Amino acid sequence: MSDYQAVKEMYNRQYDINGLLEHSEACVSTLTAENNSLSRAIANQAKTIQELQEQATKLQETLRGAYESLTNVTKAIGMLKYSEGDYKASLTEQQSRLIDAIAKYSERWASLDGYPDLAEDIKTHIGISNGIKDEIKELMPKKRSRGMSL
Repeated sequence: MSDYQAVKEMYNRQYDINGLLEHSEACVSTLTAENNSLSRAIANQAKTIQELQEQATKLQETLRGAYESLTNVTKAIGMLKYSEGDYKASLTEQQSRLIDAIAKYSERWASLDGYPDLAEDIKTHIGISNGIKDEIKELMPKKRSRGMSL
């Protein structure tokens, strides 16, 4: 092979390598832009996930509060049938079954929705919560002062 042929082959080889380099640089540029775009999208998704987790936590707290209220109401209603104090009522058979059905219904849903502690509380206790006691006090007639007024 002549020197000319060797130089020509080296030139052609270098020309091909330069083309591959330019193609590689273009691919790197495209992939870098795509990577930056995907990184921003991931950051946005992470922010959305965080916000949804916070919202889910708040909703779980709200649901727990609703079930606690249901538990307190059910236990207070049970006093109409099972208490020995001022709240016991003379009930018809239908009224008595209604009170038991409300308790079973509340107990079942509390258990199914993941609140077995509240379901057990409904099943085993009757009573008036402090919150309901406060509401009762609010409804009591106000006592008038017997002192002198000006």
